Formats: sequence, structure tokens, C-alpha cells
Amino acid sequence: MALQVIYSTSVGTVGQWQDTDKWEYPALIEGYGVLAVTPAQWAAQARFKWVVNKKLTDVDPGLLAPPAQPMTEEEAKALAEQQ
Repeated sequence: MALQVIYSTSVGTVGQWQDTDKWEYPALIEGYGVLAVTPAQWAAQARFKWVVNKKLTDVDPGLLAPPAQPMTEEEAKALAEQQ
């Protein structure tokens, strides 16, 4: 079984679940990607709404925390003075 999702490469939302063994689909349009999924992921379609780093997820990428930035020396000193 060839199972896959079509997703927006700009925001990661899953647009369509496809079973290419059963149906034919048109070619992808610009701005969309394809990701193969497992039968277990296929069975849990309602759970997975986004693709982040080429992995299905149930976490909205807009809610993910930005990467931590290292503290500058000035910020570290100010923090130490507060304690």
C-alpha cells in the first residue's frame, strides 16, 4: 500500500491523505510536498494535522517555541544580580 500525505511546505498543514494504490492523483502544485506515511499513521489520520521537519505531528508548528538563544555576558550578569 502506498500511503502518503500532501502538505503545505510553507506552514506544514496536511492538505490531503492519499492511497496511491487505490486512486490516481494529479501532480503536486508548487508550495506542496509529499510525505510517505505508515499504516499506523494512516489509521490515526484525525490526530495528525501538520508536517514539521518532514515528520507528521499533532502539534501546531505555530505553537512551537522558537529555538533558544544563548545569553550574552551582560544578560548573564543581570540575571545573577537579580538572584
